Amino acid sequence: MRKIYLYAILIAFVYSCESPQTTETSAELPLENQIENFEIREVGTKHIHVGESSSNIPHQFALFNDSLLYTRTMFTPYSFDVYNLNEGKFSNRIELDKNLMKGNPHGFNIQSDGSFMTSGLGTSIIQKSNEDFTKFDIYDFSNVNMYSKGSNNAKASFPAGFKGSTLNMIDENHLLVNFWILPKYDGGQNQAHVALLNMRDLTVERYYDIPDNAYTKSESRSYTNDLAMAYCTITDDTLLVSYPMDDMIYGYNLNESDIKFIKDGSSNQKIDIPAPQTRAENNDRQLSWDFRASTPYYSPLYYHSNKELFTRILAHPFDLEYVDGKMVTGRARKLSVLIFDKQLNKVGETVLDNTLFDIFYHVPTSNGFFVGPSSEFINEEDSLIFNTYFELIKTN
Repeated sequence: MRKIYLYAILIAFVYSCESPQTTETSAELPLENQIENFEIREVGTKHIHVGESSSNIPHQFALFNDSLLYTRTMFTPYSFDVYNLNEGKFSNRIELDKNLMKGNPHGFNIQSDGSFMTSGLGTSIIQKSNEDFTKFDIYDFSNVNMYSKGSNNAKASFPAGFKGSTLNMIDENHLLVNFWILPKYDGGQNQAHVALLNMRDLTVERYYDIPDNAYTKSESRSYTNDLAMAYCTITDDTLLVSYPMDDMIYGYNLNESDIKFIKDGSSNQKIDIPAPQTRAENNDRQLSWDFRASTPYYSPLYYHSNKELFTRILAHPFDLEYVDGKMVTGRARKLSVLIFDKQLNKVGETVLDNTLFDIFYHVPTSNGFFVGPSSEFINEEDSLIFNTYFELIKTN
């Protein structure tokens, strides 16, 4: 059984009904720095045996309806393992035709109607159109001028995605996407753009304004790709956009381009988000890696429908140290789970560490999260890294 320790997982950073029943109740996890009236609390565990020839530590994953967990590793990009969390076991494997798209599939997610979507090289989008994954609808945006900003034929690239934040179906004809413009077409910047695509005629129907203070406008400084992407969260007719390196949350009407409101989504830990690196620093592999491994950053914004609450997770900064000539890898890195009501007022914060709840190995449920620890704390190669349920709990 392959057990893949993902010290390099950061390069892959590239998204109802009742929460599944847990098989055992665990002791309450010590919590700290809780404010106001909600917290995130461990409520049980479930150990799931992985499928044969499957990895227990996937690189990408998406949860549908609190019950079906789809997983994939970068080593088998056309194979998707599905786990039934209600039954606590491996369900089936989906094998995509390698001729579906140019190159390997990028990120994937499961839409609210259960349809499967993935994007590939050349900004093609694949959507499942039958139950047994033998028929697909393919949309090729590779020749579409995604965003010229005065330049002809600007070329775009869809991010690899992070828990479904890249592709969001609005209706049967419209898809919300976030994408990058290649730097030579975007003044050397590495900024994410958010747009509404018309799937019928392969056009861009609307661009959403980029916040002035979300990222530097300097051509000489930028974040790496995974830190420069936009996260998109949709509730009713409202689009909420957030960023890995920005405290703020930006609200839009889906039918309009301009920003309607801005909410403070920061931690009460008073953690400062560092400025982008210079081009020279980004081009230095060691400096770039050190920055990426140690910097604080945010997860996407999640909505938990049963609780009518939002959350986002902040990875705390980590001081790199060298022990016996070796750099430490971030064991027991702290994180904050920030909790917001439907109006995005902050109503709680819980500080944990990644011995149980890792900022990468988590999927949102309607009541909270199904999570795993940092891969360094996994000792069972035949059990899925996801093993613990957390629930949003009102404390008063």
